[in-house]
Amino acid sequence: MNQPDLFDFQESGIINIAELFRKGYKKVIAISPGGSGKTVISAAQTQKFHLKQYQKETKKKVAFFTHREELFDQTRDKFLRFGNITEPINANTSNINPNSDTFVVMVETFDRRCISNDFLLNFKDVGLLFIDEAHRTDFNKILHHFDNALIQGWTATPISAKKSIPLNSIWDTCIEIATVSQLQKLNAINPEQGVVPCDCYNLGKVDRDKLKVKGIDFDEKKMSSDFSGSLQVDNVLENYYSYGKGMKGLCFNVDIEHNQTMHDNFVAAGVPSRQLHSDSKKHYGAPKSSLAKNWRKDTVLWLKNTEGAIIHNVGILTTGFDEPSVELVITNYSSLSLPKVVQSHVRGARAYFNTKTKKWKDYYRWLDFGKNCSYFNTDGNNDLPWIYYFNNPNDTKPKEGVSAMKTCPICGNLNSPASRFCSGLKEDWLYSEYKVCGYEFPIVTKEEDLIPREMVKFFVDGISVLDIISIGKKQGWKDGAVFFKILEAVSDMCILRFGLFIEEEHFDFLLNISVNKMKEFGKIVGKRYWKDFIKPALIEALNKKGIIFDVGINLEVEEIPE
Repeated sequence: MNQPDLFDFQESGIINIAELFRKGYKKVIAISPGGSGKTVISAAQTQKFHLKQYQKETKKKVAFFTHREELFDQTRDKFLRFGNITEPINANTSNINPNSDTFVVMVETFDRRCISNDFLLNFKDVGLLFIDEAHRTDFNKILHHFDNALIQGWTATPISAKKSIPLNSIWDTCIEIATVSQLQKLNAINPEQGVVPCDCYNLGKVDRDKLKVKGIDFDEKKMSSDFSGSLQVDNVLENYYSYGKGMKGLCFNVDIEHNQTMHDNFVAAGVPSRQLHSDSKKHYGAPKSSLAKNWRKDTVLWLKNTEGAIIHNVGILTTGFDEPSVELVITNYSSLSLPKVVQSHVRGARAYFNTKTKKWKDYYRWLDFGKNCSYFNTDGNNDLPWIYYFNNPNDTKPKEGVSAMKTCPICGNLNSPASRFCSGLKEDWLYSEYKVCGYEFPIVTKEEDLIPREMVKFFVDGISVLDIISIGKKQGWKDGAVFFKILEAVSDMCILRFGLFIEEEHFDFLLNISVNKMKEFGKIVGKRYWKDFIKPALIEALNKKGIIFDVGINLEVEEIPE
């Protein structure tokens, strides 16, 4: 069994976490998206920890806690690949090997058995503790048993499930290991790694302002009534047929009654559908043999093996659920909880190879019917400021002054603020095929509406080379066409930032951006980035946009240094 090689961000993450422990932090929460290899990093850390214990001739142990049955065996396998033989502790465990130095533990099993001192003795020498999905509050009840251990939490969304107990009141500090954009770039280079881009559609017709707030989120009873209305149900089905028909997916609904309504309507429409919720064992439409403790496993297996299958659920298949073949996610609710929304839609982001089509998944589609994507200003591809949210858990709404994502009025696709043309899809009913929407967003050039200088980094980051490459794949563009489209995006940014008249410093700035973006493009496609052609091509792109150059700008073509 070969030990996996670590990526650079994984290696640096291990080093940086160790440095935080050396500085005296005892509880460190590590932030990293799904698909970043959190279990692999933990296994590598465990290997290094045991080596250090051997060198010191001490006998400190390691424990990895999870609430997920799906992760239990997967964790043991990943740890074994790094030479760590683990002791499993779950509901089926009757005896524990006293010589074991690494445990993989189900948190509920530990909580039930920790009333026994004999049981706790097995963990008295634990020196390093891992907590999976550390934003959940059910782990808090076990932490006091490990006062002398270094504790590391893992989460993709470092905002507590309980507003009254923020994570920064439990954990000493946090560190970001990887970002969504990093993992998408990894996938663009190698499709079996990282995560795929999100194709997001803002399709909600429910007025969020009229939803009643109860506690920290919308009132479920009122929202269920609104979302179960015929107009909303028809809207979901209509857009499912437009953007998701035949795609394997998950539909997240408001409550059990709403879940039942959506399931019944999908079945009536001929869509292979099942439902999961807290009462699903009684009536979720599975074979009789599965109406027992394996009801969830049976349904997940059905999803895996059924083309075009849809599972309707009420927040069950979020944290802890990973089925790489999922390519469609429907959020059929509104929420004020950013973690809830993120943990729902990222279920489709895993890399996947379809053995029937012999193709790698190159994106997943998110159909949002609760206007969550526009409220939180995310299309599933932009990196969110998680460290800020950890330190300011009550301030997760986008700041004023941050330019909003653009919702296409034609197809509903959510585009980055710097987008000039919509990259979404619209159906050509005449030929029963999809084409890139291409809607041209209006350009605002009024002086009072121009983007302030302090926002320029936002727009530089907003030019997504990956998005343009993705559109190129759909349109069949060659690399040269993608090259010019990137420069067109820079030209659009120029208009948004400077207007239609640019001076010498503006042009130098744009040229520098273009060179950096082309370096990124060349790295992704594995080719040289045509550095000698960047300046004349940029001038041509700016001319096509009607931009006026100041007389002091040197428009002569010369070689651009590396």
